[in-house]
Amino acid sequence: MGGVVSAAASGATGIGQDTEALIRARQARMRQEVLLAKLHDEARLHASQEWDKENGESQPAAAPPAASKPKKKKKTEKPPDKAAKAPETTAKDAPAAASAPAEPADTARGATLFKAKCAACHTCNEGGPSKQGPNLYSIIGAQTAHDKAYKYTKAMSSFNSTWTEETMLSFLAKPKEVVKGTSMAFPGFKKEKDRVDVVAYLSTLK
Repeated sequence: MGGVVSAAASGATGIGQDTEALIRARQARMRQEVLLAKLHDEARLHASQEWDKENGESQPAAAPPAASKPKKKKKTEKPPDKAAKAPETTAKDAPAAASAPAEPADTARGATLFKAKCAACHTCNEGGPSKQGPNLYSIIGAQTAHDKAYKYTKAMSSFNSTWTEETMLSFLAKPKEVVKGTSMAFPGFKKEKDRVDVVAYLSTLK
C-alpha cells in the first residue's frame, strides 16, 4: 500500500514539473516574439526615415506673385505763363572758391618781425646772453626750458615738450593758452603769415 502511494506522488510531481517547464517555455517564446516584433518595427521606422532623407518630400510650388496694377500717371500741371525768374546768384552768395596754396615762408620778413617784436626780450645769436627771456639760438628742435643759464617759470619747466615748428606756431599764436603760467608778456602774433615767417627764421638759427 505504501508503495502505491509513493508511486502516485512521484507521478504527480513529474506532471507538475512538466507543466512548469511548458509554462516557462511558452513565456520565453512570447518574450522572444515581442522582442522580434519590436526589432521589426524599429527596422521599418529606420528604413522609412532613410528613404525620406534620400528622396525628400516634394514642396508645393510657390504661387506666382500677383501682378501689380499699373500706376496711373499723375497729370503734370502746366507752369504759369508768367513764371517767376529764379534769383540770380551773385559773387557774394556763391560758395567760396578753394583757397589758394599758402605762400612760402619768408625768412627775411621773419627776421624783421623778430627784431621788431621779440628782440627786446630774446637774443638769438649763438652763445648770446639771456635777457628777460632765454636765448633762442637753435630753439627749433630743442627741448622746452633748454637754456641752462635762464631761470624758467614752473609752468614752462613742467611743459616738457620739444620746440617743433608746429609747437612753436601754436605757442606764438596764444602763448598764455598753450603754456598757462608763462611769464612771457607778448600776447602772440594774430596773423598766421607772421607766425610762419618768424618760425621759418628761427629754424635757420643753427
